[in-house]
Amino acid sequence: MDIIPLRSFLPESVDPALCKLHCAVWNGENHPIDVLARDWEEWTDWNRWRSNRDEFNRQLIFSLARDRTDPALWLFGGIFEVLARRPVAKAHSYDVTFRDDLMAGFVKRLWLRFERPSRTIRLNMETHLDRFSVHSLLPRRTQGRSFPATTRSTTLWPS
Repeated sequence: MDIIPLRSFLPESVDPALCKLHCAVWNGENHPIDVLARDWEEWTDWNRWRSNRDEFNRQLIFSLARDRTDPALWLFGGIFEVLARRPVAKAHSYDVTFRDDLMAGFVKRLWLRFERPSRTIRLNMETHLDRFSVHSLLPRRTQGRSFPATTRSTTLWPS
């Protein structure tokens, strides 16, 4: 089977050098994939969070939620524009807006395969873009409904 690169899905108006990848992973309380499925405002807050450093230091955030069981599988969570930054660590210090004109139809539908090179979760997109491939594209957005008959721990299934 031919591998489909993520690059083929990016609009020409999206310059990878202006994007920071947000590879959201379990934060000790919540799995990002569950947050993305259940509550858009909470997911947006994950894209507003500042750690000790100013890591969302680019114009755009290309947001991804890691699968619960496969660390190389990511669900696309949208592209956000950073409107403002505050120097407050460990807080929602970024003002962001969802860019519904950039790949919005793929949010909660586009599954990507990507092996992070380290534990870093905020990466420069141009450095890693060609390591992404399309795993699948769901016909409808993931809704986060539980499917108890599965042995796979993820709760995300298309509606």
